[in-house]
Amino acid sequence: RASLSVVCENAEEKACVDSQIRILARASYSSPPVHGSRIVERILSDPALTAQWKSEVKEMSTRIMDMRDLLKSSLKEQGSELNWEHITNQIGMF
Repeated sequence: RASLSVVCENAEEKACVDSQIRILARASYSSPPVHGSRIVERILSDPALTAQWKSEVKEMSTRIMDMRDLLKSSLKEQGSELNWEHITNQIGMF
């Protein structure tokens, strides 16, 4: 993470600085670094790494489902009479 602070003399200077920062930020977002795609390429081109990755994804997915089940049952144990099915019916991380 990073932070940038700029002190400007006036509103006109601030507008110019804002414009330049937006240009820099857009270039950064529009041209992401290549290391992410290189990691994917490395994992998917090696059968052992691909198998490890799939195993880890399955493990993470199972843990998420288990935690949702635990949350739902804990809410019921605490006396909640609401319908919590949406917690366990949800698919995905979010």
